[in-house]
Amino acid sequence: MVYTVRVVAANLITGTLSVCAKSEEEALSKAEQRISPGLKQEGYEFQLEVLEARDLALEARDLARLAA
Repeated sequence: MVYTVRVVAANLITGTLSVCAKSEEEALSKAEQRISPGLKQEGYEFQLEVLEARDLALEARDLARLAA
């Protein structure tokens, strides 16, 4: 599955990223690992939220079926 995660840093930035993971918990963990350690050390607080989950294998099968 591919999860889209929103990352919000207090008074700094808001952005989204995509990560491959087996669960929402793993997706949030992977997203947190991608946050710059320097920002964490400066005391910024981050909020992470899963926006959507997509099964790319299922989408690929559906596209192949449509193309056939």
